[in-house]
Amino acid sequence: MKQKQTSLLGFIVAFTGYAIVIAGGALALQDWLQPTAVLSPNFWLLLGFLYFLTLIVYVLSVLGIKRGGEAGVLSILGGIIIKFLLAASLFLVILLKSNENQLVLGLNFFSIYLLFTVFEVIFLLRILRHQN
Repeated sequence: MKQKQTSLLGFIVAFTGYAIVIAGGALALQDWLQPTAVLSPNFWLLLGFLYFLTLIVYVLSVLGIKRGGEAGVLSILGGIIIKFLLAASLFLVILLKSNENQLVLGLNFFSIYLLFTVFEVIFLLRILRHQN
């Protein structure tokens, strides 16, 4: 049981560091390509929303894995699907309500979403690997 709690704390620390690196990389890229708009005005909203959404989905997935069996599989797949639906809903609301560059907004959203999802899945696979 203690390993699961440290795993959760380890994920939170590692994921927070990962999010900070992504934010720093985005700022550095924006400064490097100064006249070109690389970051959407809603970049920070997307980053924060997807950060907390990924944390919530990860915790729910770990709880499902602890229950074992089919519940673990359903919690992982359900969490990823719900995460995508909520993230896509926010993206569509921003897309329809703002007059900003849609290509930059789309690239910002999908890059953050995919980077966070890959990080989450890697940590979930580590948990599943240690169970077998």
